[in-house]
Amino acid sequence: MQRAVKHDELSCSNYAMCAINPSCVSQTFNDEALHKVVDTISNIRDCLLEIVKFNVEGQQYVRAGKLVASQALT
Repeated sequence: MQRAVKHDELSCSNYAMCAINPSCVSQTFNDEALHKVVDTISNIRDCLLEIVKFNVEGQQYVRAGKLVASQALT
């Protein structure tokens, strides 16, 4: 991702990646709920936010997208 998006003179971009553990939200928050939340934010904000890697089912996913959408996820 570091080479795929434009960066400013301080090496900053409008995009970010991070790991997500849905089980840290609650015991009832599952994969389906995570996908719904990510899709809803992406649609409402009309910007990129996706789960891009499924490391450990139910425990670790990687999301990538615009910072404005990522901030809404927190």
